[in-house]
Amino acid sequence: MHLYQIENITFKPLMVIAEDYEHASQIFMHSVVTGFYHKPDADFDITKWRIKPRHRDKEPWSWIKEGNAGMLYRIEDGQSWELVLTPMRRS
Repeated sequence: MHLYQIENITFKPLMVIAEDYEHASQIFMHSVVTGFYHKPDADFDITKWRIKPRHRDKEPWSWIKEGNAGMLYRIEDGQSWELVLTPMRRS
């Protein structure tokens, strides 16, 4: 396993039915967190994230050695990572 970074994410315009701007924002973020049911029309770049040797035993890099696959993102405190595992494996 390797660690990749998804950059320059641009969604094509999406529509949201909501009560106001804040509600629309909350609905969009909820959709991102829970996952879209279908692939949204989006452009993005993927780059390989280099691991510094001194960080190999820290999260999220330590999860690579465990053979996990999934999406990573920083959680609110900015110091911790969340890993959303996926059963998608290539053989």
